Amino acid sequence: MTENAPNKESLAWDRVGQFLDNTGTLGWRVWRRTLDVWGNVADHMSTGRYTADAMAADTAAVMVAMQTNVEDVWTTMTRPPERQRYVHTLPTAFLFFDRPSENEETHTLLDPVIIPVAPGDDRPLPDTALIALDGTSSETDRDPEKTSQAGVNALLSRLKARRDDHRRYVLETVEPAGKSASGLVGGVYDGLVYLKDPPLPLANLRVIVEGPPPDTPPTV
Repeated sequence: MTENAPNKESLAWDRVGQFLDNTGTLGWRVWRRTLDVWGNVADHMSTGRYTADAMAADTAAVMVAMQTNVEDVWTTMTRPPERQRYVHTLPTAFLFFDRPSENEETHTLLDPVIIPVAPGDDRPLPDTALIALDGTSSETDRDPEKTSQAGVNALLSRLKARRDDHRRYVLETVEPAGKSASGLVGGVYDGLVYLKDPPLPLANLRVIVEGPPPDTPPTV
């Protein structure tokens, strides 16, 4: 045992202190979010003409705030403290780009994926997260120009991770979901969604781009 290694009691109190710090940050965030949403409701009601459309919009805003508060509380209670750099399992964002037709060179783009940030991490977050990607093309044998690097570049030009109003990152495609895109290269790609300042890994990334069907051997 190392001479200056912390004992069990100090580690326990350190964990308790980190939990109290996280819950304090959570309480402030819940209070601020609730105050903002009800302040907006009060402003709308003070205009003298509170329409049914305004009431419906305010009701939806209150419900979203309540749901976000519950999500923050649940994450804080179930996620271990992170004062020390414990190894922990990152979530995996999985994207599958489907090829609608065997004879087409286009792929169907997907709905966005939500990547949460730990509620206890109250550091300022950048507007966008970074994406690192690598992988292997499955189409090089058919077309020498469809290399693995070409496939990576095509994906990086279409993927972005932006921060929303709830301190989460939305991994999405540049084109609207449901539309088709050309230029993707079939293959399997792996990567990481992360922040540089502050340095923080957010999620592993796994992308499958469906390639053309395999060549059918000639019948004898």
